[in-house]
Amino acid sequence: MERRRKVGTPIPFWQPGGPPRDLADKYFVYLDYAAQEYVVSYPNKDGGGRVEFRIEAQFAVAPEARVTVKKDANGLLVYSYVVQNGPAAKRPIREFALTASVEDAGIALRHQTWKSTLAPLPHGPDSPVGGPRLFIRAGAGRIVSWKADAAANGIKPFESTGGFQITSRFLPGITAAFGSSDVPAKTPDGLPPEVAAQLEPVLAPEHNWKTFLTIGPKFNPADGPSKDPVWVASDFLPAIENLRLQGAVGSPFMEELVSLIEAVRSGGQRVPFRYSQSPKTPLEAEIGEAAKISLSTE
Repeated sequence: MERRRKVGTPIPFWQPGGPPRDLADKYFVYLDYAAQEYVVSYPNKDGGGRVEFRIEAQFAVAPEARVTVKKDANGLLVYSYVVQNGPAAKRPIREFALTASVEDAGIALRHQTWKSTLAPLPHGPDSPVGGPRLFIRAGAGRIVSWKADAAANGIKPFESTGGFQITSRFLPGITAAFGSSDVPAKTPDGLPPEVAAQLEPVLAPEHNWKTFLTIGPKFNPADGPSKDPVWVASDFLPAIENLRLQGAVGSPFMEELVSLIEAVRSGGQRVPFRYSQSPKTPLEAEIGEAAKISLSTE
């Protein structure tokens, strides 16, 4: 029976004896879950047998992020993050990233020691061609990231690091975030095209990095569909439902918050956000504050 990963790109699990015969000529990339490595195995057309090598997976981390959003003296929003690597992690976090709008040309990143990187915009002379830094699956997002210095140890399991900061005029929403062990993938030259075609999506951030949800700059307050509160409310609701199904949120506070967001969507305009319930977790508090900033009249 063919076994596949339940999340990300569906690829078969690696078996101790090698690829099953019924898969060997169809799949060339496998996941050795115990070793947290990808195994690339394909027929050697020059000398018989198979070519085989391994690439360390970058998702063996357990990232969480706590975020606060405040206005600075210029009226811009400052997003400040503390990133934790949970006890389930097997490797340090050496890169932290999240998705921001491709429209946010004025976004700025900061950290005292980690190097920050903005993915190139999808139009212009520096645009990536088929590169993994643009978050294609989201359609309207680009990855912004911070990477630990080569001499640093990153964020070890059970540890946390703060100082990650974004300054933006864009309003907050629920967005995809990533943690990675940032181990470079070393592949031999001259990979057969059919092997490269299977390997490329597997190594893309949305599959190879550990994904979670956080709050980040998402909605353009001045132009486009995200200026419409109905559009913004319609973006919050499915993300909250996704978190509820995961068991990450769920309390009377979240029920109250959803009812307020529903009122914006059905009424077509912002409403006062006054909570009578208290959030159960820091994540619920962050979502509540983000919705209030983006959708409240106050």
